[in-house]
Amino acid sequence: MKLFGAGILLFSVIFPVQASDPDFSNHLNRIEQLLSQDNFSDAADLAKAIVADNEEQEALHQRLLGFIYLHEGNYDRAYVAYTKAIEYRKLPASLRQDTLGALVSLSMKRDRSDMAVSYGRTYLDEFPPFQPVAQLY
Repeated sequence: MKLFGAGILLFSVIFPVQASDPDFSNHLNRIEQLLSQDNFSDAADLAKAIVADNEEQEALHQRLLGFIYLHEGNYDRAYVAYTKAIEYRKLPASLRQDTLGALVSLSMKRDRSDMAVSYGRTYLDEFPPFQPVAQLY
C-alpha cells in the first residue's frame, strides 16, 4: 500500500524536459509551462498535436501525454501513454521515476494489482530508498 501513496505523489510533479532536439524540447517546455499555469486546455491541445521523430522524443511526448490524460481523468489512455514512455530505457532518471510511480498508481486505479506490484518492484529496484527500513529502528 505504501507504493500506491508514493505513486500518487510522484505523478503530480512535473519535471523539466530536455530533449536532444532543441525545437522539440522547446515545444515540450512550452507545454509544461502552460501546465504550470493551470492552462490544461491549451497544453493538451499542443501536446496532442506534436509528432515525435524518434524514440527519445516519443518517450518524452508519451510521458507528457500520460500526465495530461491523467489530469483529464482518462486513466486508460494515461496508462497506455506512460507504458509507452517507460519502454524507452534512456528516459532521464527523474522522468523514469515519475513515470513508474504513475504506473503503480494507475494500475491500482484500474484494479490491476498484479501490474502495480510489478511496476512497484521495478521502481524499488531502480530507485531504492535512501535508508533501509531496518536502520530506522
